[in-house]
Formats: sequence, structure tokens, C-alpha cells
Amino acid sequence: MKYYTHLGMKERCLIATFLSINAKISTIAQRTGRHRSTIYRELKRNTKRAKTYMPGIANELTKNRHPCPPNKIDTTPALYKFVFKSLNKGWSPEQISGRMRQLKKHFYVSTESIYRYIYQNKKSDLYKLLPQRKPKRRLYVSRKNYQKE
Repeated sequence: MKYYTHLGMKERCLIATFLSINAKISTIAQRTGRHRSTIYRELKRNTKRAKTYMPGIANELTKNRHPCPPNKIDTTPALYKFVFKSLNKGWSPEQISGRMRQLKKHFYVSTESIYRYIYQNKKSDLYKLLPQRKPKRRLYVSRKNYQKE
């Protein structure tokens, strides 16, 4: 199964531009790099009563149709309390996640979920509680092998 990405605002603006010059759907699909059924589906789902495609309205309709689910850490008070106390102690998300398993807590969250929660809530400055205190995550890159000359 191939992976796909959702249409972004930039692509929706391109579709609207091509539609305004009365381009064919197959041409629009070719120019945007999408399948023509994707374009047809986008127009069918996100065209309002006026029968004109508006990219801003289409983007809003999509966001309303697919709201982000609430975060597990936000919805479980005991989990939030445990994670926050552990971060204040200076523990890393790896240690927090491992300790939950070791203590056999009735709740559990993975390391990646803790990192995602911390970096999505940048305004709360939770990243300052991490051992590295970095506002952005570093990419994990393997070591490069240098050949001796």
C-alpha cells in the first residue's frame, strides 16, 4: 500500500487557479502531481452551494471533518501529573516511560508521545524541563564512516 499525503492549502490554491482558467481536471492533476480522482474527490467534498471552489473554505471544511483527537496526556489527569512531576525531577521521556512500565502503572504513554506533547506545547516551555533544554528536536543521524586516505 502506498503512502499518501493530504492536500495542503498551496495545492488547493493551485486547483482553484486552474479551475478559474477552465483547465481540464486531467491537466490539473498532471500539474499538481496528483491523481485525477483526488481532484474530483476534492471538488465533490469541498465545493459549497455556490458551485465555485474556494480554497480557504475547502481547507476549513477539511479541518472540521477531521479534528485532531485530544492528547492522551491532557485527558488523563494522573498521567499528566506523573509526567510533569518526573520532568521536574529532571528525568528524560525515556526514563519516564520506562518507570511507568516498571511500576506497573494503570496508565502508560510511549517516549515518542511524551516528546510530541512537549514540542507541540512550546508556549508552556515544557522543553526547558528536558535534560537537553532544546526548543527543537534534533534529527537522529547515524555516524558517517570516513575513509582513511
